[in-house]
Parts: sequence; C-alpha cells; structure tokens
Amino acid sequence: MKKWILLLVIQLGFFSGWYGLNRHYWNKCNTVRLELGPIDPYDPIRGRYFILNPKINQEIEKAFKQTGIEKEQWFYLIVKNDAEGIARFKRIVREKPSGLALSEYAIRVKCGYRWGNQVEMNVERFYLPSQLQLPHKESEEGWEVEVLIRPDGSAAPKALLFKGEYVYPKKS
Repeated sequence: MKKWILLLVIQLGFFSGWYGLNRHYWNKCNTVRLELGPIDPYDPIRGRYFILNPKINQEIEKAFKQTGIEKEQWFYLIVKNDAEGIARFKRIVREKPSGLALSEYAIRVKCGYRWGNQVEMNVERFYLPSQLQLPHKESEEGWEVEVLIRPDGSAAPKALLFKGEYVYPKKS
C-alpha cells in the first residue's frame, strides 16, 4: 500500500512541476508577434485547428541557401520588432547568440524537408474551441500569432490576433 501512495505522490509531483514550469514560461517569457499569410478556410476533417502560415518563412527559406544550413539541422532565427510590434526577419545563425540588441529575439527552429526546405518552429497550428466564432475569414490578410519564446529558444503559439486585436484568448 505504501508503494502505491509513493507512486501517486511522485506522479502528482511530476505533473504539478511540469504544469508550474509551463505556467511560469507563459507568464514571464518574451513574446513576439508574427504576421500570417492567408490560408485555406476551416475544414471539418482537420478539427478546430487554425493552420498558421507565418510570412517570415519565405524570407528564411531564401536565407537557407546563403548559410549552407541543410535539412534536419537546428539553428536560430533572429527577429526584431518593427514600429508596429511585428517581428521581422533579421538573420539566421547556427549557434545561440548572446548580447542581442534591444527588441531582438532568438527563436530556435529546424530546417525541415517536406516539399523543399521548410522552417519548423512549432507554430504551425493553433487550437481553437469549437464554439469560437472568428471575426474574419481565415483567408483574409491581417492575421497574426503571438509567439512565446522559452529560455532555450523554442517557440509556442500563445494568442491569435487579427490586425492587432486579440481573437483568442481574449485579453481582459
């Protein structure tokens, strides 16, 4: 009986610690906003995932050839916020940079290969509740995603915006 209680305590401790660490990242880590390109409208087969198509990907793919980064290699994408608060591509580097300028951020990404060189930065989809009504069509220009940058440089989508206004989750 004591073994089962110990096992339960260990499991609860592990999941509580994992949750606490992610909440800490959610509340304290830097975020950037990326512009999204238009996408195909909602498809019932894929569920309520908003497929993200960061415009920055096209600029990165052009830079692959200049740096010699090949598929399945990790690198850092350096972005800098413009006057509107949108993160713009600056450069890519192989090693994590130190001493970045103000409003510059390093996002750890991978060069994938599906249909040619493709950037994999873990912001390809954003789950939406099924009852959420989008204020505009997914294929319209003006969609943005707020991206959380963890201390190791990995990224995660945090919020979905349309022309600077939060769509999900709503900011209070």
